[in-house]
Amino acid sequence: MRGSSHDGQLPWIASKFIEQGGAPAPNLRDVLASHRGVVPQDVFLRIGLSLSLALVHAHELGLVHGSVAPRAVLLADDGVRLIGWMTASVDGTDSPHRDLLPLTETYLGGGEVFPESDMYAAGALLLAFPAGSRENPRVGLASRIDPVLLMTLRHCLEHEPARRPSARELAEAFTSAVDGSTSSDTKELDRLFDDLLRMEPLAQEDLLTLGPTLVGRLMTYSNYLANLGEREESLAQAEEAVRVCRELAAEAPQEYATGLGAALNNLSVRLGELGRAEESLAAAFEAREVYEAPGSGPGLAMVLNNLSNRLAAVGRREEALAAAEEAVAVGS
Repeated sequence: MRGSSHDGQLPWIASKFIEQGGAPAPNLRDVLASHRGVVPQDVFLRIGLSLSLALVHAHELGLVHGSVAPRAVLLADDGVRLIGWMTASVDGTDSPHRDLLPLTETYLGGGEVFPESDMYAAGALLLAFPAGSRENPRVGLASRIDPVLLMTLRHCLEHEPARRPSARELAEAFTSAVDGSTSSDTKELDRLFDDLLRMEPLAQEDLLTLGPTLVGRLMTYSNYLANLGEREESLAQAEEAVRVCRELAAEAPQEYATGLGAALNNLSVRLGELGRAEESLAAAFEAREVYEAPGSGPGLAMVLNNLSNRLAAVGRREEALAAAEEAVAVGS
């Protein structure tokens, strides 16, 4: 039911009460907060698929929502419900009430109200879930997402509207991810991720005791992601491991130097995999410096071997040979 637009009052829409488990259905802002920033994979996939299908239906009817944002998406028992249609455009005609629900820059795709602008907003909204943040959906933890789905979501944020996927293409990507979400690799990835979620708040409370364990989990996760070809997400975990190691080393340099060296060496490898040769070399040099400090423990040969590879990658062949020879001498 809707109100008349000819009586001098703002238009209104009455809809069926939307609930989840007998209570008012939460919007996606509340869902993200209730899961402390990172929702379970099955919830993320269900929300993404349902929202994509809602946009498919709307766009096929000539409707462009125009204000897709967390507050406009409710999570009901049987999927999501897209509300806030008073700002929608119909068959290319914009609503005169768009200023009722102004959007932040996060969900704006250039300001024009077209199906492609809905896709920009949907991509930004959905990427906030694995990122754990609404403020910057381009950056964050997206490592549990199927690579094809992740690429499709990131294409939603393309500057050129024509390069963004359609709602149907996004729905198809979510469908494929749902169908493949029970693979052994995905299960192991979920296990590692859930382990990290449990460990991170504990390590924050007792860094010196649990920080080294967290670093080990981060590096294991990083290596696992690298083996699956998810290199950017692997790098993100390697960077986090280095960050935690620096905090530990600041508290007790002698005790945690070896951990920092190992984390830097791992970061160097991950950067190299992404073709960031100079950054990779810088991390390798710092790793060697850490390992050469007194009391740093074993592992120098491994670091020198990596340094040799990084030097060769930037054409510094004589230095690469010298590092390789030193690695042999140290390891023998």
